[in-house]
Amino acid sequence: MKDKLVDAKIHTDILKTQIFKDLNLHFPHKIKNITNLGTEIISILEEVRVREINNVKTVNDLIGIASSVFAENVNHAKEMKKLLLEREEKSSTYLNGFNMMLLHCKDKKITSCKFGVIRLNEKLIEDGKEINFAIISLIPEKNTQTQINIMSHINGEIIERESLRNSIMKISEEELTSIIEKILGDLYRKELKRVMEE
Repeated sequence: MKDKLVDAKIHTDILKTQIFKDLNLHFPHKIKNITNLGTEIISILEEVRVREINNVKTVNDLIGIASSVFAENVNHAKEMKKLLLEREEKSSTYLNGFNMMLLHCKDKKITSCKFGVIRLNEKLIEDGKEINFAIISLIPEKNTQTQINIMSHINGEIIERESLRNSIMKISEEELTSIIEKILGDLYRKELKRVMEE
C-alpha cells in the first residue's frame, strides 16, 4: 500500500512538473502577443487624424487628398495615391448604403497601422455613388496578423454601428480618438482574457 502511495505521489509530481513546464513554454509567447497588441493600439491612437475638405469633385481627387494625410512627403503621397488607386481598380471600396468609402492599402514606408477620416462638407456624387466621408485604413506592407486584426476590428465596428458612422460626420479628432480608444480597449481586454484562459 505504501509503495502504491509513493508511486501515485511520483506520478502526480511528474504531472505537475509537466504542467508547469507547458505553462512556462507558452507564457512568454502569450505575453509577447499581448504586448504587441498593446504597442500597436498605442501607435494608432497617437495618430488618429480627421480632415474636413471642401469642393471635392471626383473620387480621384478624394483619393489624392487621402494619400497625403499620413504621407511623409510629396513623393510618399504620390506613391500612396498609386497604391490606393490600384486597390480601387481591383474592387471599389465604396460601401453601398453607407455613403462612405473605405480607402485602404499596404504601404512599405509605414511601420505601424494608420487610421483617419476625411469628411466632405459637400457630398460627392460620381457614377451614382453618394459619398459623405472616407475612412483611411493603412497597414505596413510587411504586416503582422495582429495589425490586420486591429484594422479589421475598427472597420467592422464602423460598418456595423450606424451611431458611430453618424458621429464620425461631426465629432472632433480628439473625440474620435477617444471612441477608437474604447473600441480597441475592448478588443485588448477580450484578447487578454482569451489568451490567459488558453
